[in-house]
Amino acid sequence: MTREDIVNYFARRQELWRLRDPVHLAADHAEHGVVDSPMFGQLNGRPAIEQSYRDLFAAFNDWELVGEELVIDGLRAVQIFRSTATHAHDFFGLPGTGRRFEVHGMLYYRFENGKIAHERRSYDFTSLLIQIGVLRAKPGKQTA
Repeated sequence: MTREDIVNYFARRQELWRLRDPVHLAADHAEHGVVDSPMFGQLNGRPAIEQSYRDLFAAFNDWELVGEELVIDGLRAVQIFRSTATHAHDFFGLPGTGRRFEVHGMLYYRFENGKIAHERRSYDFTSLLIQIGVLRAKPGKQTA
């Protein structure tokens, strides 16, 4: 894949995110690809990866991922992103709260044969849980 191929790949994926299309998002991953995710743990293989997209869009049916910056080095890429959504349905046993949240993070990708062989998702999962009400933030102590 050339740099231009990777840029076009991410432009196409942005549209798949906009459509919340789990089948085609997962099809971008290698058959035996791996995803490391704060939300879903380690996912092995395209069926598990597709299910994670389905679960994400089921809990947060208005999930929006906006790619803000793309750094490419050979067959590796990092995408800086921002996501917003509403906790509309069950998420790890917590019924939908109707609360909106915003998280920022980075997605690391390694490509093989035109597919994502490995993806590592890095974002502030704790902030997401606080924003939807699963966790409570406790302010730190102030010192004089």
